[in-house]
Amino acid sequence: MFTSQLTPIVIEPIYNKDELQTNIEEINKQIDTLGVENILCIFSTTSCFAPRGYDNIQEISKICKSKNLFHLINNAYGIYCTKIIDMLNQSEKTGRNDIIVSSTDKNFMVPVGGSLIYSSNKEIINKIKKNYPGRASMAPIRDLFITLLEMGKKKYSELISQRKLNYTKLKNSMKIIAEKYGEKIIENSNNKISLCMTLQNICKDAENKNEITYFGSLFYYRQISGIRVVAKSDPVNFNGFNFRNYGSHCEEYKYLPYCSFAAGIGMTELEVIKFQFFF
Repeated sequence: MFTSQLTPIVIEPIYNKDELQTNIEEINKQIDTLGVENILCIFSTTSCFAPRGYDNIQEISKICKSKNLFHLINNAYGIYCTKIIDMLNQSEKTGRNDIIVSSTDKNFMVPVGGSLIYSSNKEIINKIKKNYPGRASMAPIRDLFITLLEMGKKKYSELISQRKLNYTKLKNSMKIIAEKYGEKIIENSNNKISLCMTLQNICKDAENKNEITYFGSLFYYRQISGIRVVAKSDPVNFNGFNFRNYGSHCEEYKYLPYCSFAAGIGMTELEVIKFQFFF
């Protein structure tokens, strides 16, 4: 983005009942301020860690259609979430979704390194194909092809259903853990993959990061992946953009510190139970 001389316009999410949600009003304001002719695209996401909910794709797609703006969607791990898929399908009918990008390893449990780029617009897909002919490795395509052949539609559907059950079990289990330590599970109505638990009592000394760092290391040592421990931090400078409390999705979040974790596809009920006993 920066090497292409593009300037990202970061839209701060709005705070609504502990959840961070899409600021549609600010998106419209920035479009009016900058002018449609100066905007390359709107880059939205369905894939994010709690306490952020996935973006309001329906409204963003309507804006893009009415303003004739290109809409790029990060759907990194949204293929196995039926609510996200329904949201994308609905927005396709009423708005504009030009390109959707998803990860093969996150959605189909293959080795890291592959992605899917898809769209209802065949012309755009053909342009993308012509821009990168014969230079990518064959390995991700081969891995996905073999996995889909072995798995089949029935097995993949079963894994999606099992993931939904695991999400509910994980949430219920962690509510018990949170109550035990005087913490709380932050409710995210717009995030059915990731969960978030406060650490305000578990890590009381979060200011100097000692307890936070130690707490995070315990997960790493026990080979528990996919969990994020987020605390207050000084501004991080990224190409001239300063982000306070980096990793928390907003400048000031009420419940710092916290940890977020997810129920991804392929996760088993036994893993949910083992994670619960970690606490």
